[in-house]
Amino acid sequence: MIFIIMRKRHWKDRKNRKCPDCSKVIYYTRKDSFDRAVGNNSVCKSCAQMDRKLTMETIEKMKQPKSIEHKTKISIGQFKRSYERYLLEVTTPNLSFTDFVEARKQGYKWHY
Repeated sequence: MIFIIMRKRHWKDRKNRKCPDCSKVIYYTRKDSFDRAVGNNSVCKSCAQMDRKLTMETIEKMKQPKSIEHKTKISIGQFKRSYERYLLEVTTPNLSFTDFVEARKQGYKWHY
């Protein structure tokens, strides 16, 4: 019988370290995660979340209704993805991109 010993990703002596910002104890179950965190000087989850807070100015911008220009750019991107799929699925495509956009706006569905 041959037994293969695989490298375990956890180790018996679990390591703990303190968050560099708030000194809260962070517990690690895997050695590679611990080594990476020490090397990157990573902070705990609560400190990482606090760094992601948005300013009031950003929140107000997000609340603003989207402009017509923005909406058309989004819809053109969606039409491009749909047109690429159309080109892949149809054996002989007979519509250009602009014709395809106009046809899709009117409810055109292609057949395989």
